[in-house]
Amino acid sequence: MNKSENNPLEKSNGSLPDFVQQQTQSILTVWKDNRRFELKETKFEDFEKISCEYDKVVKDIETRIRELHELRTTRWRLVSKVGKMASRVRLGMQGYFGPQSPEYSRVRLPHSKKPAPKVKKPHNRMNMLRHLESQRSSVVPSVPAKPPVPTVPAVTPAMP
Repeated sequence: MNKSENNPLEKSNGSLPDFVQQQTQSILTVWKDNRRFELKETKFEDFEKISCEYDKVVKDIETRIRELHELRTTRWRLVSKVGKMASRVRLGMQGYFGPQSPEYSRVRLPHSKKPAPKVKKPHNRMNMLRHLESQRSSVVPSVPAKPPVPTVPAVTPAMP
């Protein structure tokens, strides 16, 4: 017998809070229809009260998740504006205080090394041939080639 066959979470959408909420609603429905059912230390009203609290908390969480999503969206919209304005202010400070000033050094961005340019690698034989041909044409010889020596045909004396 597989473990997943007994796991009720795999039958729902996989979330424990959703599973608990489904189970709570099912229990409330059955218990409401069969009020003769009783437990020694648990009453229907107690279970109903606790399930209402649970539903309220779940709804509050969903509301806050939506609010958080809206705040994150607003933050990303402002990132661009703040970045552009900070760049302008930084350049203004560089002009006002000077590039070597201690004031500008506190707001200057750290210099990062630029990565080496990526060389496009050929993926098939035709591209490889084109790549090699472009490499050959871009190479400039360091020593100028000697001009070819003209060959003069040997002059043979004419026979009288």
